[in-house]
Amino acid sequence: MSERGPGRPAKYSSLTIVAFSCPAELKEYLRKVSRETGRSISEIIVEALTEYFKIKGVRKPAGRGRETARKIFGRMEMERLEREIQLHEKMVSNIEKAVADNSIVLKYRGRTLSPLQLIIRELNSLWGLEKKILALENRGLNVVKYADRVVKLIQRLDQLKEKTPI
Repeated sequence: MSERGPGRPAKYSSLTIVAFSCPAELKEYLRKVSRETGRSISEIIVEALTEYFKIKGVRKPAGRGRETARKIFGRMEMERLEREIQLHEKMVSNIEKAVADNSIVLKYRGRTLSPLQLIIRELNSLWGLEKKILALENRGLNVVKYADRVVKLIQRLDQLKEKTPI
């Protein structure tokens, strides 16, 4: 495990070392994911095994792995983030459709906006979401897939902005 800074609580109450064999490609992939996410290989493996056991319905032994408030709130934040990104994906699709249809004005929350105004408003909202994702990552949550989705939305809007007349 990586060195912990002052005030950062340990993730586990007790640790043990487990050695196992894996294909060289998997080891390199784990290193790559570790570098990209800033998480240790051990953290990635523990998360992967935990998810695998959840999927397979394997229960943890009694008294181990109690749910913490951090996990509960983290799960809630991830669910909120998923819903928020889904709304942004729907909005970007609607903007793309409006631009393709050469719409001059659009209704948004009771206001009339040009497509360019709506694109800029949505970009600003996504940049705010970017900050939220980074904050969640700093709390130790795995948000890489959400970051990828937001980046793709920003790229789509940037392309639309270039095509859309003022």
